Order: sequence, then C-alpha cells, then structure tokens
Amino acid sequence: MGAMKVGTLIHPFRLAKRLLDPSTRGDVLAPLVAECVDLGANHIELTGEMFTLVPEDLLASLAQEIQEVLVPLKRRTAVSFSLHLPAMGGMDISSSIPAIRRASIDTHRKLVDLTRTLDPDSYVLHVAGMIFDLSNGVVTGNHAPAIEQLLLKNVYRSIEEILTFVPPRSLCLENLPSFPMEFLIPLVRDLPVSVCLDIGHLHLRGENLHDFWARFGSRTRQVHFHDVKTERQGPNVLFQQDHHALGHGNLDLDGILDTLSTGGFAGPLVLETLRDPAMTSIARLKGMLLSRGLFQQ
Repeated sequence: MGAMKVGTLIHPFRLAKRLLDPSTRGDVLAPLVAECVDLGANHIELTGEMFTLVPEDLLASLAQEIQEVLVPLKRRTAVSFSLHLPAMGGMDISSSIPAIRRASIDTHRKLVDLTRTLDPDSYVLHVAGMIFDLSNGVVTGNHAPAIEQLLLKNVYRSIEEILTFVPPRSLCLENLPSFPMEFLIPLVRDLPVSVCLDIGHLHLRGENLHDFWARFGSRTRQVHFHDVKTERQGPNVLFQQDHHALGHGNLDLDGILDTLSTGGFAGPLVLETLRDPAMTSIARLKGMLLSRGLFQQ
C-alpha cells in the first residue's frame, strides 16, 4: 500500500487576483503557497498559466521569489512541487504550423527554466490543441484518421524536444476528456515518459479506473483529484461537470482511494477543485488519507 501526499494547484485566477490588487507588495506566490500549506497540503502544483499571465517585466521578480522564498521553504519542510505546463493561450504541440509548435515548446522551456531551482517532481503535459479539435469532430469522415496520424507525428517530435530539457520520467502525459485512454498507449509505449491520471476526466469519458490502472498504473506518477457533478441543463438534458469539491459530486471517493492504494500508488494526489474557492477539499482529502494510514508526511 502506497502513502500519498495531499497536493493542490494554485489556480491562475488566484494569482491574477493578487497581481491586480494594488495593495500587494513583495512576494506574490509565497502567500498563496503558505495558505495551501496551512490548510494541510504538502505538495503544490504550479500552473504554467500562472506565469504566462504575469507581465514579462515581473517574471524576474517571480524567479527571485522562487529562489529566495520557495526553495528555502522546500528545504525546511516536507513540501514538494510540480509544474503543470500551460495548455491555454494557444499552446499546441500538435499544430501543423511550425511557428505555433516552436512557440509552444519555447514557452514550456522558459517556464521549466524559471522553476528549475524548485526541482519539481513532475511536469504535467496536455496533448491538446489542433489534435483536440480533430477529436471534437471539426474534421469528419475518411480524412480524420490520416490527419490524426500527421498531427501525432508533430506530437512525437515536440515531446522528444521537450525531453531535452525535462527529465523523461518527470514528464507526465495527462488523460483528457477529448480522447479515450487508448490514445496514451502508443505515446507511453514509444516514449520514456510517465502518466498523470486525471480522475475527473476518466469519469467524464465513462472509463474504468481498474482498466486504466492495468494499462498505466506502473507509469502513473501523479493523480489529479476532483469530484464530478451531474447538472441539469434542461427538462431532458443532463450533463457532467468536473473540478468540484470532494463530496460535492457523484464519485466514489473511498473506492478510488482504495484502488490507488491497492495498486501501490505513492505520489501526490493533486486537487484540481477549481469550483471550491474555500479550498475545503484539502482538509477533507488529508482526513481521508490519515484515517487509512496513507498520508505521506
């Protein structure tokens, strides 16, 4: 049975709010990290969008804050870090336009360099963009498979370049709601990378956790954890919405933890509870792990 850390992301909106507050002085990231730690987290996921939102002239001060405040925090506590590489803002490692792929890879490189002194445990990557558009039916009929293969070649080339500045085992490809889990199979087979299991995305696709673990459990380095809630959009229309606070949706949270524990997972459970502004899920998750003897100090 593996012990797990309680992780949480710092959402870019929280950073944006702090940057827009005229009363903010000095450290920007450190108070947000400290708040999460005070609530019980011992792993922090920094999102790439946090840094792409920051004006260019502030990046140097953020790098200094990371070096002078967050690195010492990591040294004197059990807090670890990961970086979720940016997926919004036009990022696309699958694009058929070389300049877009180049800009995406260069942005990833810049943010990896910016956070390198934190020695992140993992770097989470979305394989999205143009190939995501294809999966949503923008191209249909007999042409779609051929175009997907062309875009996959771009994905391979991009990831191979990313692996020149990210340790291979630390790069975690995340399962997305736009693709079946089988989409990851050739990438994980052909590339020396790891996997980030997103519980909510798996549920949105109606896929089975046991099946996922059988395929990718030995390569899973991190788990994204959030609840999924069924919402009514009309008299006869139901839809599923993820990123809810734990316990505010339909997922069998106890069963999920049991499966991960039995499967030997011993990494950070990173809360992506974007619809939990009070961050109540941190204490709830820590309590669930403590009651099972699974909390990793």
